[in-house]
Amino acid sequence: MKDKIIEVILMLINITAFTLFFLFLKSINIFPPKYLYLMILIYFLSLLIPIVIYFIPNNIISKINILLLTTIFLITTISYKPVYKTNNLIENKFKSVTTYQELKPFNILISGSDSRINNIEQNTRSDVNIIVTVNPNNHKIILTSIPRDYYIPIHNTKYQEKLTNIGVLGLDTLSKSLEDLLNIKIDYYIKAGFKGVESLIDILGGIDINNEIPFSSYISKDVYFSKGLIHLNGYETILYARERKSFPEGDLRRIKNHQVIIKSLINKIYKDKTYLLKYNEIMKYLNDTYITDIPLDLMKDLIRRELDSLEEWQIDTITLTGEGTKRNTYLSKYKQYVMLPELKEIEKTSTIINNLIIE
Repeated sequence: MKDKIIEVILMLINITAFTLFFLFLKSINIFPPKYLYLMILIYFLSLLIPIVIYFIPNNIISKINILLLTTIFLITTISYKPVYKTNNLIENKFKSVTTYQELKPFNILISGSDSRINNIEQNTRSDVNIIVTVNPNNHKIILTSIPRDYYIPIHNTKYQEKLTNIGVLGLDTLSKSLEDLLNIKIDYYIKAGFKGVESLIDILGGIDINNEIPFSSYISKDVYFSKGLIHLNGYETILYARERKSFPEGDLRRIKNHQVIIKSLINKIYKDKTYLLKYNEIMKYLNDTYITDIPLDLMKDLIRRELDSLEEWQIDTITLTGEGTKRNTYLSKYKQYVMLPELKEIEKTSTIINNLIIE
């Protein structure tokens, strides 16, 4: 009778240990699902031991049971160290509405606000305009940069304006005007300012870029960018992105530097995918420093694909050019410097983007 009581106590201890430890794991989500399931299986099997021993009263077996339980506990807690932290986004990734087969290529407009305040608004000038064409099925991306001075028709009007100023009319008008220009469909937008970009780079621990032209920042003269591979923090990245006066090409070189920064960001995330697992945390931290209409379901599926994929992204760049002149603009009483688009270049770019969309 005494032996049976001991075995019942051992069984209850085992069940309690299993339950508490499982709840602990479930609450902090430190294991990927496959490891969590394995631990559940191990603990479930360990429950069978005291049940069997219950019908075999034997002090030696009781001692073996205690030793075995202790061993299982130590092995599962020490051997399966935290691999990465999950969050609700990753836990629910299999519940996403979209599937691999349904995920289609898309265009995103990246609009860089000239606002110096932290909170981003819809109606501000757009100094950076990049259309990111993404085909998740073949891991190809095209970055198409449009100069801020591009002189284009405003959507649904008879007027023309500098691209940067169209941003004042709102992101929808900006997107539609670029759709008209390139004969493409822009599916989503994201607009960010200096603070948002600086914070994002710092969260990622900085980026490494290959700088082609050495220069000193005109904004902060004590910051020098040497030629070759350099590491930039958030503040240095903003200085690098804003520079144009140090280059003979002026704004065109600045546009190319924007592309370099975006490519470096994509490559950094590809090499260390743990950042994808922190997507929710990062977006919450950035908070009001950006606005976007990219659906959460789309981000879930993109992250899921990237976590499962070993394929590297192929990133191509296009920079539109044109002829500089002065023209009257819709939002200004005076003539301003503008850039007239090259029509053949526009047609070629439109074809390249649309071809990637239908691949």
